[in-house]
Amino acid sequence: MSKRCLFVIHYPVFGGPHNQALRLAPALSSLGWEMIVLIPDEPGNAAERLRAGGVRTLEAPLGRLRASA
Repeated sequence: MSKRCLFVIHYPVFGGPHNQALRLAPALSSLGWEMIVLIPDEPGNAAERLRAGGVRTLEAPLGRLRASA
């Protein structure tokens, strides 16, 4: 059974956090980790670029976290 690491990135447009996940994927894989990135299902290029880099990418509705009283 492999170990899994989930990256939750709240931006659908490729940027720093996505690049970090892309660069970490090979190292984590070599150590036996399966990396999964979860991004919002909104228009953007992040999913395409992550998948092109071999990163398993899931898209789902991600709302903003808000403090509640």
